[in-house]
Amino acid sequence: MPDTLSACKISLDVMRQLLVIGSKQGLDVDALLANHQFRLEPMENDPAYMAGEEFERLMIAAIKALAQPLTGLELGSRALAQVFGVTAYLAQTASTVDSFLSAIIQAEPLLGTVGRSELHREPGEVHLIWHCQLVDPLARWHAIDFIMATLASFLSATVSPGTLDYEVQLGHPAPTDPVQTARYKAVFCCEVLFDQPQNRIILPARLLDHPINSADPQLNAVLSRHAQTVMEERKSVVSFKDTVTLQIKRLMLHGMASRENVAESLSITSRTLHRKLREESTSYRALLDGVRQEKACDLLTHTQRTVQSVASEIGFDEAHSFTRWFRQRTGMAPSQYRELPEK
Repeated sequence: MPDTLSACKISLDVMRQLLVIGSKQGLDVDALLANHQFRLEPMENDPAYMAGEEFERLMIAAIKALAQPLTGLELGSRALAQVFGVTAYLAQTASTVDSFLSAIIQAEPLLGTVGRSELHREPGEVHLIWHCQLVDPLARWHAIDFIMATLASFLSATVSPGTLDYEVQLGHPAPTDPVQTARYKAVFCCEVLFDQPQNRIILPARLLDHPINSADPQLNAVLSRHAQTVMEERKSVVSFKDTVTLQIKRLMLHGMASRENVAESLSITSRTLHRKLREESTSYRALLDGVRQEKACDLLTHTQRTVQSVASEIGFDEAHSFTRWFRQRTGMAPSQYRELPEK
């Protein structure tokens, strides 16, 4: 974990999703970016992320523009899994609360390093702790509220109603307005302690073995491998082609891996994307096909999902179109590939 904000970063995909949520709350995103001369630019040697200092500056401006006292809390209480991408999906398909919490920690680096979660096991309890690296008090307050409310919301949504029993501790002071303080209890559905040494959710240890109602072991295994692969790739991105491939994989999770979206994720035009890939003797279509084939083969090998489901997952509307494409790429139909011995 970086010791200073200047060494921190945040996923550009997460930042864009947060701005989408903000726009739905009345934030004029275009005006915000223009008035404060913000550009969602990737870091030179880490193209999936933007600098932590720039993220904090943008976050402060957005909070002030919204002018809502509990912005972080309210957004966190209804945060969508798509904001956190594979990290959220990996957690939601875990088998138990224990593996849910472990999944968050495993894939959290994909989101960035402006915060870090850790799990402490105490006698009869387990503590999910979140450390915030932001410096500005306003940014810290809302970031803490957002992340803690998101974690509590995800936990509550993945277990049977009435089974979750926890306590929340926050590192910032309580609001001076008692109505706002009461809102914390309503969002977290429990007593909330303020001015605590750390931000934490305390769960009874007995809940660790509780099953997750959205468990999908096969999909979870696929997502876990994908998360590990992406983290390794982000450590070794060396060419523009590698960078584009990484963006295609990331955007495909949301069904958004179009040429235009890939170019936008890199803050360039589609024409520039085409030119730079041509300079490396490849194309968007070639890279997309490579990513599609890799993901299709993985799903066919390690899950029992239907051919139509696999087709949809990698961006095909029709199963027969996918089958024809897959046969051209591999020389066999998806059903034949599935019957091969473990690859």
